[in-house]
Amino acid sequence: MQTLRGIGLRLDQPGPVGARAWISGKLEYSNDYQSDPSMTPWQEFLAKYHWAAGAAAPVWRDSQPWGVLVVVSEEKGVFSRETLSLVARMAKLLGHSLDEFDLKDRLEKEHIMQGWLARHDPLTMLPNRTALLDRIPEAMARARRQKTLLAIGMLDLDDFKPVNDMHGHAAGDALLRELSKRLQKVLRQTDLLARLGGDEFVFVLENVTCMSDLELLLKRVRQAIETPFVLPDGGSVQVGGSMGITFYPSNVKESSAEGLLRHADHVLYLVKAKKGKRTRFWDWDWEYVIDPYQQGK
Repeated sequence: MQTLRGIGLRLDQPGPVGARAWISGKLEYSNDYQSDPSMTPWQEFLAKYHWAAGAAAPVWRDSQPWGVLVVVSEEKGVFSRETLSLVARMAKLLGHSLDEFDLKDRLEKEHIMQGWLARHDPLTMLPNRTALLDRIPEAMARARRQKTLLAIGMLDLDDFKPVNDMHGHAAGDALLRELSKRLQKVLRQTDLLARLGGDEFVFVLENVTCMSDLELLLKRVRQAIETPFVLPDGGSVQVGGSMGITFYPSNVKESSAEGLLRHADHVLYLVKAKKGKRTRFWDWDWEYVIDPYQQGK
């Protein structure tokens, strides 16, 4: 590298075969640097390192010039037709190798992206049902191991349909994206927020040890929902929400991820049925809860 720095090479200045190959985009060579007029400014450098002849071929990457392969010799006249053909093939193979590397890299990134998209909602970037059904059993196992409660909350927005009807689906999408950001801010790092579709979200709340703390969290959730949303057209709307909460462990028959979701959805249905009479936007099936601290005693 120090040797190459010493040559003072500029690619916009013809002379060394490397610069000529870069400019012309084809194989260039000189079998006698000493008698080559274009090499006059570099004779001292060439003599110092005993470079008597050289050949260079451009390396192409993704159909664009990427670099130059340069081969030098201490002897004059060594670059025969066969030798030059070999230099050209080496540069071509190097370019093919770079293209294969780039293709593999793109395929790996695409694979990662497709895997991520398969587990996330494209609108809000939240985990989707597939990711949720993987996460809940893991949370259930931790709850059993740590003897804590796991809460599953099913949220459905109230008065969301008029937003789409009056302001358009783009406005509704903007509201859902903003709501997702708000809800994630009020949750703990150990909690999970997922979107099932439409205006339906699921909360996975681990390490529930105090009902009063859970109620404080739900108050922050309500505030995030009911704070007015500014729409792309400059208008402002306000929505509400209804949430059904179930717990694990409990004595409901279906202690599975799907079973817990169905039970939370059932409680949500009951909450929405008494919307005009309720004093809070959520409810839970506390009567089914098994105290985890009593298990095994």
